Amino acid sequence: LATRSNAERNGVADRIDILGTDAYDGKPAGLVIANILANVLIELAGSIGALVAPGGRLALSGILADQAEAVVRAYADRFDFADPVCEDGWVLLAALRRDEN
Repeated sequence: LATRSNAERNGVADRIDILGTDAYDGKPAGLVIANILANVLIELAGSIGALVAPGGRLALSGILADQAEAVVRAYADRFDFADPVCEDGWVLLAALRRDEN
């Protein structure tokens, strides 16, 4: 509900698919966005990372600046990260999944 509301408020609801776990078909996506706390992002790194298709993009937020390095380490086996974007003590981490070839 929060994701749908935010997408509508930002004028992008018609450009994204918002699926609950009961509707997700398991196919990796070209873009995965996760806006949850750092400890959850770290705990679910394997699961979230597997949702991104090789060559796809990952955006992680809900991360305090002093937690960003730990989140990057949790995903470093599959992803190359751009420089973090910081605002008011919060960080956005954007990454590209490496091809598995």
